[in-house]
Amino acid sequence: MKLVFLDTETTGLTDYDRLCQLAYKVEDMIHNELYKPPVDINIEAMAIHHITNDMVKDKPLFKDSEHYEPIKLMLESKDHIMICHNVPYDQKMLQREGITPKTTICTLKLARHLLKEDKKVTKYNLQHLRFALDINDEAAVA
Repeated sequence: MKLVFLDTETTGLTDYDRLCQLAYKVEDMIHNELYKPPVDINIEAMAIHHITNDMVKDKPLFKDSEHYEPIKLMLESKDHIMICHNVPYDQKMLQREGITPKTTICTLKLARHLLKEDKKVTKYNLQHLRFALDINDEAAVA
């Protein structure tokens, strides 16, 4: 089994929003690409991830990119486990692109379970956890 640490950035949080960035790491290989979504990125999303419509205007749609088929094969394989913080959200975005990950682990669910007694942890988003757990490694932020 290979672990796939994955994150998506999207155009927003509604039912019609789509993927505009996909990043993942498998073993020593790192993939981080922007894609042109079929809908505009809304201002709230831009304020969070700092990806603008101008930044993706010349990028391919994710489904039309050279990366689509290899990523689909990898995530739908029984030999890979997709690990994300809030799997249901990333899974929903991937499903809109025609990809249904076979096996997943949700680090948000794990953090809520494992850290429920830790008084420093009052929120479970990644930035809050990073500071609450004193993870200040610059590589962890990149």
